[in-house]
Amino acid sequence: MAEGIFFPEPFEDSLEAVQLISELPKETIRFNVFAGPHSSETFFFTQAGDMPVIAPVCKVKKYTSFQDCTFWSGELGELLTIDIDDDKILEVVEFVDEYPKLGEIGADIETMISDEFSAGGMESKVEDMIEIAKREAGGRGRKVVWNIYRFGQDQFFAKLSGDDFNTAYYLLSDMWQEELPDKPLISKNQMSRASYNFAEMMKNTWQLKN
Repeated sequence: MAEGIFFPEPFEDSLEAVQLISELPKETIRFNVFAGPHSSETFFFTQAGDMPVIAPVCKVKKYTSFQDCTFWSGELGELLTIDIDDDKILEVVEFVDEYPKLGEIGADIETMISDEFSAGGMESKVEDMIEIAKREAGGRGRKVVWNIYRFGQDQFFAKLSGDDFNTAYYLLSDMWQEELPDKPLISKNQMSRASYNFAEMMKNTWQLKN
């Protein structure tokens, strides 16, 4: 484990045991931590080989920061662990909300946001905070599959891209529509550029830093 990285305390009732490979008895603990007003990040910990210690299961082989080992949720605790393709190996699915349009918040709210962040020495964040308030006033829109990761032989979660991402997304979408037909689901590839950029900004604003 990299020196100097301290993991925050999980929020209440978020600890859960999962099996990354269903045919193996080894269990992994997942837990959520707060990241912003209504978003969260998830960590996975498991036994390190045959040693009596635990280590995080990350998105890279050799990790150096929180960002290498956290999985993002646009809403608290929404991260999904599921065997999408029925191969007995878990995938991890990150969701965000679409926030398709800007709403109205009024000049007084804009002034309050500007004054508060400027007083705290965060003038560079004023425009982002105003956009967050406007997007939230405009409504969340559809649920978005942001990223999909698959646990692999190298003992970390590899991020799917290209055809691999699309194939996993379509399988997940079919299952979603069966279970939640009244809640539309889209891929990040179907987002408008403005919504995509907003989701990136939200994550960059609230994700854990070390």
